[in-house]
Amino acid sequence: MQQRLIKLLIVFSLAGILLSGCSSSGGGGKPHIDAGDLVFKKWSETPSPGAVIVGGTAQLKDGGIHDSNTVIAYDENGAIVKIQIETHDTNITWDTRTGDTIDASGSIIDIYSGTNPADKNNIALMGNPTDPANNWEYQSFGAWMTDRSMPGSTFGAFSMGAQTAGSAIPTTASATFTGSAGGIYIDSTATDYTVSSDVTVTANFLNRSLDFDTSGTQITNIDTGTTTAAANLDMTGTLTYLTAKNNFSGPVTTTSLNGTTTGHFYGPSAEEVGGVFNLTGAPGEIYSGAYGAKQ
Repeated sequence: MQQRLIKLLIVFSLAGILLSGCSSSGGGGKPHIDAGDLVFKKWSETPSPGAVIVGGTAQLKDGGIHDSNTVIAYDENGAIVKIQIETHDTNITWDTRTGDTIDASGSIIDIYSGTNPADKNNIALMGNPTDPANNWEYQSFGAWMTDRSMPGSTFGAFSMGAQTAGSAIPTTASATFTGSAGGIYIDSTATDYTVSSDVTVTANFLNRSLDFDTSGTQITNIDTGTTTAAANLDMTGTLTYLTAKNNFSGPVTTTSLNGTTTGHFYGPSAEEVGGVFNLTGAPGEIYSGAYGAKQ
């Protein structure tokens, strides 16, 4: 899955396109829910045709944590035709019926608008839960960056899905979750990169703690498409949660960055995990992303 993720991120970064069909706006409201929209339960029950609204958590470039909603619409063949991501100050929509591109052919869904492949002003990605490399049922994650050419560029990451009830989280034994992470990294020279990693989360349900690690991290320069190893962005941390509370968090570090991650268990019995993170280092250096994994 790591190689497929890297390949798609390269393609994605070379095809970043002006979101002529997407809007980014401040203020408010939730995504518009049409009469046929369903509240998400699991990916194998998504409507075709129809739309599903998936609740989640987003972390923005300033480190703030906010609720998010993602609307995903499907045509009669089960193909995704619309994705809308909304947080407290961002509302972005892509729709293939108005000329946007939503490429769900691999483990990462490649999302962009317009027809000019030389324009890399706006980018986004989302884990493809139904791809065999992931095979997730209850959650996914994504990241976006818009208005790269402007000083006030907007970016963030989100984790979404059907959260486990606090009372249904196991209280004994342990489990290991494996999956992937992705995000946006801006170095101290203001160069933008997409990031891909493998992720491992080992949960000790008795102690209500999780060991969090990413490995094999690689970065892709958004402007040049060059991919390089970035072990300096491998993360590690120990996360905790309260009894019967589905909200784990804790500090995470790399060799030079420090930050936090917040996440949740997903599925009826904590079959999957996902979360968001935000780390900073030297002046101007920031790494924001999200992850998803299953037992």
